[in-house]
Amino acid sequence: MASTFDLHTVIVLYEGWQQLAKSEDSFVEMLPRLPEGLRRTWHRILTDDSTRTDKISIGTAFNLRRTPPPCWIVQLEDGTDEAQTLGHVNGELDEQGRAFKWMIEQQTVTITSIAGHKELLRAMHTTAKALMMIHSDWFIEAKYGGIMYAGGGDLSPEESLESELTGMFLRTQRWRTHAELEVLPVARIQRKPWLVVAADIVVDGVRGGAQPVEDTGGT
Repeated sequence: MASTFDLHTVIVLYEGWQQLAKSEDSFVEMLPRLPEGLRRTWHRILTDDSTRTDKISIGTAFNLRRTPPPCWIVQLEDGTDEAQTLGHVNGELDEQGRAFKWMIEQQTVTITSIAGHKELLRAMHTTAKALMMIHSDWFIEAKYGGIMYAGGGDLSPEESLESELTGMFLRTQRWRTHAELEVLPVARIQRKPWLVVAADIVVDGVRGGAQPVEDTGGT
């Protein structure tokens, strides 16, 4: 499931939150080590809206304008340099005898919680982390190589000051996985023969240089 880790993360956050938003008891049960009063307060501020019961918007980094806060923004990041050794391309035959290429690549998603209140932000950050943990087996069933929490935290002081000036608070968390990319060579260019000789030599009526033979009429 290459290059789709962010989309599957959006599904987990959306579907998981839809269930939690409807049941305060389920939300309270999800975080047993926190004081019950705090858990019930969090659920109330996460869902307290006169027009909506799910309150939190969820979207990708490509759809920011349609994702009003409070929201979770999910962004897919490139693999780090340390993971480049995973990108070795291999070739095999599938069950139908067709040749295909495959490689294992690292994928990282950033979940950014955005809210206008610091306590709401704390509740959103913790809820997103809990939903990813709960659905770790769901990612494995979706053909990912498991998921790992890769850290997170507040913005830098400069970024934090800028967000506070706009009345919004942000916090990030990162999750990492390995996924296998498989491709069938259905669109493949043909290798061209090349004539490479000194520029002052003529072969079959073609002056030397580096150029495709078929473009010059040579053989």
